[in-house]
Amino acid sequence: MSHGIHTTARVWLKTSNLKWIAGTVDNVGDKFLSITTEDGQHIEVPRGSDKLSQRTPAGMEMVDNLTTLPDLDEPNMLHSLNARYKQNLIYTRTGPILVALNPWQDLSLYGNDVMQSYRRRNFEQVPPHVFAIAEAAFSNLQSKMKDQTILVSGDSGSGKTESTKFMMQYLATVANHTVATANTEQQVLQCNPVLEAFGNAKTLRNDNSSRFGKYIDIHFDEHYALCGAKIDTYLLEKSRVVGQEPGERNFHIFYQLCSQTLEDPDLSKELDLRPAEQFRYIAAGAQVAVAYKPATSFSYTRKALEAIGIAGQETLEILKVLAAVMHLGEVTFSSDKDQNAVMANPLECDTVARLLGCEAEELRSSFVKRKIQAGPQDLGDAYTVSQTEQQAVDTRDALARAVYGSLFDALVRRINLSLSIQTKVIKTRRISILDIFGFEHFKTNHFEQFCI
Repeated sequence: MSHGIHTTARVWLKTSNLKWIAGTVDNVGDKFLSITTEDGQHIEVPRGSDKLSQRTPAGMEMVDNLTTLPDLDEPNMLHSLNARYKQNLIYTRTGPILVALNPWQDLSLYGNDVMQSYRRRNFEQVPPHVFAIAEAAFSNLQSKMKDQTILVSGDSGSGKTESTKFMMQYLATVANHTVATANTEQQVLQCNPVLEAFGNAKTLRNDNSSRFGKYIDIHFDEHYALCGAKIDTYLLEKSRVVGQEPGERNFHIFYQLCSQTLEDPDLSKELDLRPAEQFRYIAAGAQVAVAYKPATSFSYTRKALEAIGIAGQETLEILKVLAAVMHLGEVTFSSDKDQNAVMANPLECDTVARLLGCEAEELRSSFVKRKIQAGPQDLGDAYTVSQTEQQAVDTRDALARAVYGSLFDALVRRINLSLSIQTKVIKTRRISILDIFGFEHFKTNHFEQFCI
């Protein structure tokens, strides 16, 4: 691109697929441009090269709407975002799209005074902010009387989960408040800590990474009071239950539960709890530091469960299933002289059976034997064969993943029951938020990464 380029023109020069260098044109020839880059290199580039782009004038680099840039291309957009980020301006608009960069620090941008400054303000007349997106959706819901949808997408660790929570907080604040809906508002907000405890984990990029996708419908009645919500979840990373990358952790809830080993003797005895270091499925992450405090607080999660109506025996049953998953990892096998699997520690399997409420003998047999059905169910033959030690281990891990996945699904259904519309409503409108998962590339990629 050399149209309009002259001597002393400010340009960007692409030196690799991931890097652009700022430079100045020294000479414009018939076939080549001579450029001096900011790091002192002197480079000749063919005229018309797609590796060249004009730079935004210095006074326009900090615009809050990228569509106003003279050249809306990759290097100028990235440079403007970077320049704003260095000034702690983490939000930038591109037309109706909000670009958010994770600041990795508290910038105090989400207080009540900031929230009120966006109320009933036009999206294009206020500084870019996640509250502006939520306000635009709520305003359109009222003025156009049509359901609204907000898509939150980005790389892992970019701040999708926090952005979703801030928008939900904003909508709960600006909605019309009534006595009948006050409890619903709190329940909608408290579902986030529960989902984070059971569905989030520490990864190399993020201390509180959502390991699932979620679609949240927030319902408003005819007076625009928040009257209910519904959550759909997608692709829980169940493979994390039985193994994690070095430096990562299992789901937060496992470590929270193990923290009660000494804190709650009765619960510890009921669930046969131990320090996290003593459970195979979570031991690798036991010493991994987590800066996100709610991730380590069992009381925080328990209060959130109580806020959405899950308490007492119902909570205990959930914890029993969690403990059973951890104890499944302690079930080990050896081989007999025929290389058939033999359970090495049947007492650990008995603990799993007690916690799950199933027959211990049937559970033990299911690991070391498998049934094969030949032909139709009623007319064919069925027979039992022994499994190898590795097959038994694979069966154990598959059961752990399935049990945790079923628990997560049941928990989401229970949350939806609490958030369902409790009052008589003539007509509801909704704002939906899709918090889609960020892609990560691991040394060993599992089915969930493939689906994403």
